[in-house]
Amino acid sequence: MMVLPLFALDAAVILNDTFADNERVTQNLPASANWLSARATADANVTGGYLRFDNFGNNRAGGLAYLSDPGDYVDMGIGGTLTLTFNYRYGANNADEGGLYFGLINTGGTRVSSDNHDYNNSAFGNDVGYVGVGVFGDDTSSGRFRVRERVAGVNNYASLGPGSTAMPSLVNTVQAGGDTANEWYQARLVLNYVSPSQMNISATIDGQTISVSDTSSIITSFDQVYIMSGQKPISFLDIDNINVTYLSNIPEPGTIGFLAFGAYIIAILRRQFLFR
Repeated sequence: MMVLPLFALDAAVILNDTFADNERVTQNLPASANWLSARATADANVTGGYLRFDNFGNNRAGGLAYLSDPGDYVDMGIGGTLTLTFNYRYGANNADEGGLYFGLINTGGTRVSSDNHDYNNSAFGNDVGYVGVGVFGDDTSSGRFRVRERVAGVNNYASLGPGSTAMPSLVNTVQAGGDTANEWYQARLVLNYVSPSQMNISATIDGQTISVSDTSSIITSFDQVYIMSGQKPISFLDIDNINVTYLSNIPEPGTIGFLAFGAYIIAILRRQFLFR
């Protein structure tokens, strides 16, 4: 007897960039993206199978990439989950506000197209989205591990402080991990579109997760991912294994139980019919 699945999970890999091609400029989704450096082209290089941003000094540095063709977006449906994960490593500790940023963004149709765009650019004025923020060091008391919402009308991508109009903080706590230089860590940003008026957001750094619900002016379409350091002299920032996936229409636990019970009844009735 053929057994049919109770339900289907429609999972899509949007991006899975491991830098196995040893470069950062080819847009060939989902295997690779064109990573644009916030600073000079020479300051972002693939070496050893990962992307390194260096020559920081005291400037913002990092990269952004697009998840779709111009004008197209990853549109979430109710019940869907969009997840960004990546590995990162940095060269020197700095636990001041405004360290590591990683976000999923809707550019509103305005995109930068070259390196050396900085992260305070008029092209970013329409950008909205959700951002995880952490530090590169031992954050023992300041609560600098945050989830922020990027709002339109402000150019600066590396906003500082909890009262920033560029990216108001939705939740914050003390960061407990990722505090040692020259070690690899994993970070994650997860968006779950619960209802037309609710988006659940969680950020994870080195196994520590914070979560919050956005119920005001939620954002449900995305076409850009960015990972950066905000004006911190950390020597270098390495990123690798950048993965963006979308999982749609996950049934609620009660629904799964109902479907399982229904399948059980159908199996009994079918068995009775076959052996009459």
